[in-house]
Amino acid sequence: CGCEGLLHVTIPASVTTIGWVAFSSCTNLTSITIPDSVTHIGASAFNICTGLTSITYQGTKAQWNAISKESNWNSNTGIYTIHCTDGDLTK
Repeated sequence: CGCEGLLHVTIPASVTTIGWVAFSSCTNLTSITIPDSVTHIGASAFNICTGLTSITYQGTKAQWNAISKESNWNSNTGIYTIHCTDGDLTK
């Protein structure tokens, strides 16, 4: 949370949950890679990640949509694209 020096994150395949405010206020974070093992994204996990432009999700669009996402998980971000194995989604 609040790490302005963080530009890119690759979450390991062993992770199943991205916790509450995990990357909140990481304003220079531009991209993140999320494995298909993630089943839950906590509240405000990416809140105020104003530089975020790309999420690479290592699963399908249906799998992405099935992830439990708490309120405001992506609030106060710009427009970004979610790249899934079977196509893209846009915020």
